[in-house]
Amino acid sequence: VKFVGRPAGTGPCTAAYSLDVAESRTAVAIAVHGTFHDPDVACLLVGNTRYLTTVLSAPIGNRVVVDAVSSMAISVTEQVHS
Repeated sequence: VKFVGRPAGTGPCTAAYSLDVAESRTAVAIAVHGTFHDPDVACLLVGNTRYLTTVLSAPIGNRVVVDAVSSMAISVTEQVHS
């Protein structure tokens, strides 16, 4: 899953992210959760491209992928890893 978030790290203005996934025969629901380190520090609003991975129980195939928070469909693109 590709998304925009805070930079990785453990200091101020960084965050750790995790992914919750729920699957059915017709859909895959995805939710990204963030743990923000030192949330009381003022930080620049600069987004960083972040990635999280998961292993599905079956290929996506014809299933729709949904943002579990907004209930909106997410576009899926194939990414080849070398």
